[in-house]
Amino acid sequence: MCVGALIKWDARWLYLLLGLAVIAGLWAGRPRALPRVLLLLALVFPVWKKVEQRPHPVAAGVNAAATGEKAAPVTDDAAVISALVTDEETYLTLSPKMSGLSKGLLNLRLPGPGDDAVFAPSVSVSDIGPAPATTATGENMMESRTWPVAASAKEVVQVDLWRPLLDAVSWFEHAKVYLISGEHPVGDTLRYEAIGGFDALARMKSGEWRSLHGKMKLTWQRAKATPGEPGPDWRITGWKTEELHWIASPKRLFVEALDTALRAPQDIEKARRSQHYEATLKYYRDGMKSPPHPYFAPISVNQKEGIAVADIDGDGFDDIYITVRIGKNMLLRNHGDGTFTEEAALFGLDLPGHTTCALFADFDNDGDLDVMLGRSLLKTTYLENRGGHFFQHPIPAYMPMAVISMSAADYNGDGLLDIYLCTYRPAAPVGASPAGGVAQVKEGDFDWPDEFFSPEMAKEYRRRLAEHRQRKGGTVLDQLGPPNVLLVNRGGGRFEVAPENSTVGIWRNSLQATWCDYNLDGRPDLYVANDWGPDVLFRNDGPAGFTDVTAEAGLTAYGFAMGASWGDYDNDGREDLYVSNMYSEAGRRMTARIPGLSKMFVESAAGNWLYHKEANGKFKQVAGLEPPAMTVMNAGWSWGGCFADFDNDGFLDLYVLSGYFTAPKELSSELDLESNLWRTMVRTDENLSRPTFRFSPEWKRTRAPDNLGPQIDARLAGVERQGDKVLVHSLNGSERNHYFANRGGRSFVDISGLSGLDNPADSRGFAVLDYDRDGWQDIALVNANQPLFNLYRNEMPAARLSGGMIALRFVGGNRTSAPSKEFACRDGYGARVAVDLGDEKLVREHRCGDGWSTQNSATMIVGIGSHATVASVSVRWPSGKTTSTQAIPEGTLLTVYENPADAPAGEPFTRSAYRVKPAAPPLLVTDRPMFPLAAVDTRAKPGARLRVYTTFATWCPSCKKHLPIQRRLKDELASEGVDLIAIPIDEEDDDRKLAAYNTEWHPPARLVNLAPARRKEATAAFAKALGEDPPPLPSTVITDGSGRFLAAQQGVPTVSTLRKMLRLDLMR
Repeated sequence: MCVGALIKWDARWLYLLLGLAVIAGLWAGRPRALPRVLLLLALVFPVWKKVEQRPHPVAAGVNAAATGEKAAPVTDDAAVISALVTDEETYLTLSPKMSGLSKGLLNLRLPGPGDDAVFAPSVSVSDIGPAPATTATGENMMESRTWPVAASAKEVVQVDLWRPLLDAVSWFEHAKVYLISGEHPVGDTLRYEAIGGFDALARMKSGEWRSLHGKMKLTWQRAKATPGEPGPDWRITGWKTEELHWIASPKRLFVEALDTALRAPQDIEKARRSQHYEATLKYYRDGMKSPPHPYFAPISVNQKEGIAVADIDGDGFDDIYITVRIGKNMLLRNHGDGTFTEEAALFGLDLPGHTTCALFADFDNDGDLDVMLGRSLLKTTYLENRGGHFFQHPIPAYMPMAVISMSAADYNGDGLLDIYLCTYRPAAPVGASPAGGVAQVKEGDFDWPDEFFSPEMAKEYRRRLAEHRQRKGGTVLDQLGPPNVLLVNRGGGRFEVAPENSTVGIWRNSLQATWCDYNLDGRPDLYVANDWGPDVLFRNDGPAGFTDVTAEAGLTAYGFAMGASWGDYDNDGREDLYVSNMYSEAGRRMTARIPGLSKMFVESAAGNWLYHKEANGKFKQVAGLEPPAMTVMNAGWSWGGCFADFDNDGFLDLYVLSGYFTAPKELSSELDLESNLWRTMVRTDENLSRPTFRFSPEWKRTRAPDNLGPQIDARLAGVERQGDKVLVHSLNGSERNHYFANRGGRSFVDISGLSGLDNPADSRGFAVLDYDRDGWQDIALVNANQPLFNLYRNEMPAARLSGGMIALRFVGGNRTSAPSKEFACRDGYGARVAVDLGDEKLVREHRCGDGWSTQNSATMIVGIGSHATVASVSVRWPSGKTTSTQAIPEGTLLTVYENPADAPAGEPFTRSAYRVKPAAPPLLVTDRPMFPLAAVDTRAKPGARLRVYTTFATWCPSCKKHLPIQRRLKDELASEGVDLIAIPIDEEDDDRKLAAYNTEWHPPARLVNLAPARRKEATAAFAKALGEDPPPLPSTVITDGSGRFLAAQQGVPTVSTLRKMLRLDLMR
């Protein structure tokens, strides 16, 4: 029993107890030899365990070159882990303080009102210099410019940083200062040296937009704690601004357009509402006791949203299909005037949730679009279009569950479109894991093979798993999952598992597959992006099947891949490849400091890969973090990226989705688990399987709340209880999406903020389309939280960007559901296009499902820059046929026919104008309800443009904490027409208490002293406005000057919030 206890707990008293038990046993069993031998053997395990736990010498600095960070100057596992964990825990302690400074920036001060305590009484400061002289916006637009920084530091007692910048800002759309990395100097736990970052998007007083980025060096210190008392707080004693630069634009490049694009009387909120988010919030608020369904997982890769764009009704305008995990799928039907209505039920597409993705194509070659639906908790489903209504085919036994994405190509060249299905291990339901998919559950807690596979397939999975573990161990770098499936189209809506599936149907956790004829032999090849395992490139060898050529092609860099996109970004005629992985500062910090760690672990935290195809046919990884390398590596936890020429300059740009799980703001702990996740993952490295590393008690620095967490790190349970309340942790939360602009094929520039596409939601899929046919490609986006859906309209012409385009649509020659070796499938997928501009040649390929859980528009738009005419366009069909046309004017829509007999005039190309006349913008609804308290505000100041009503109580500490912010609002905005009003809502706050409060605290807002009997009505009005009863203290409602409701929020608004509303008021 003692030996068994030692295996589970490494406690000193157990060694003593075991020794006493052995001595007693030897004495009691002295007449008999066998018991004495067995008792002596019992000492073998504890002796071996102590030998293994001796300090283990390791070489310092092995991985330092991987990230350029300082390696740990220590020589044993315990010391390495102790230093690492201590630094990471301090990082987590200080991050909320940086978040407080970020909120202060929104009030145009650093530190903001009430945040002075973050700094020590005396601080060594290196600030920025005066505002530099700049050229007018539009000249050298999108080029980075540098703000000068001070050459030397000075000691200050009143910190007021970056005033030249903040005085030039009208408002921040968003602003963030944050820690990138940090360490305690050796042996000094009272000092922390950190690297900080600054990212912001600002509307300047000059009228332009600026995307700002900076870096700082920070020194934090705290005093030594007095025994028996709480330790002193950390404070900043040194702030050195190392760099600050910006990119400017007169306008943001994309604007959110759903409010005007969805036709009245349809409810805008229906398209924005995420029922999964609401279910998650309710589940946590109810104490995690009543999930909406047995397999509910608040945090999940396998259960997710998806989006597909297709011209479903054949009117020449793209419609948008949104798939959801809870609720019903939605179809936004495009009316051709820039507006949509939701009509899924009319087409038979309003299927209930658990749908991860959809792929629309003419699978039976009858001239209309059918659809294949990928499902998470149900089997994949095929629906045939019969006269504009979709009917479900019987589901064959071989159709898989747990499908997460799909892509299609005619891989065998028979004129019928085939489909490759990617599958991913189902998330553990809430019954098996508190977070529902976050924590690693024990073997047997969730027996998903038996629940999602046939008995035969479950048996095969376990056989493969046993063999794999014997060869690979338990590392997170190489794990198995459910098998992918290649379906061959047999015609007439019949699909079968393809003969080649034995090669390409890999047992991984695959997130996306994408087809491309990378070697130009006329056959589509297959790249599969795998999470928790290496990616694979399969070369299509025709009748000989598929061959794994990953290593041969040079695609060997490792990452937790989540998406892939092909595109010729430098216009050299060869398809390049972008792979979306994970960029993690926490991962980079840790992998740099653990000697002997696998190279694959170092790569797994490094970010996204951009493979350039060289002239020799091999691929070279060229992505980097700093110019002149291709700076497309850092995009956070990337879900999927896709090439598209958004600015019509002839070069493909990149848009990348980022972020995993953001805790509901109502229940957020403000803790992010990124550091904890990587501490857990690095322990699985097979290179470091020794017990002194893997099982070191130094890893366990976090207490398991209610024993909900796994043994490795309690926080990874995802939640923490405080009495009856559940606090929810984020994991790579609030990461903004990234837009990388291609600069002539030589480099990419991150202009995410200026693009308007830097959505902070947990995005899960986006589709590229031109919904209003103005010649500029737009974006439809779905998120895992709120809002469910965003529609972004491309507004680059308003930002003084210009670029011409042509558009192509394809009609393959096979008009029957029977195989054809003569003609391609009806949609023409696989066609390769060459566009000759004279001084530039562009190559594009027509693909189906080129995005993670996404389908882009089937209309190919090719940017041609300043050219008024395209010299020639050539098309090579999958059948091998080629056709070309010359002298195409800018703005032309080319419909390309593989079989000229199908064309109206018997010619392979028909020409028409692509752009349509823009519709008149719809009238915005401006009839907003009156806020009830405006009617009793008898002392309202005339001429106010905004009125800000904020609740308070004389006993409320949070209300007093917000008073400096309100003073800042009054100082900055009173002259611009902002009226601040204080509303007492506690019936016990009589005139005497209010007078004493006013004398002591001098609140800047004027008081509307409601009679105590009417304060319940006031509370109800705020509760209705915020959707929360009772409303938190303080809460704010903002109205226009006449008292009509504009917005509501917890706490007090910032200068940036109100100034932006003032700007919108001027525009109205």
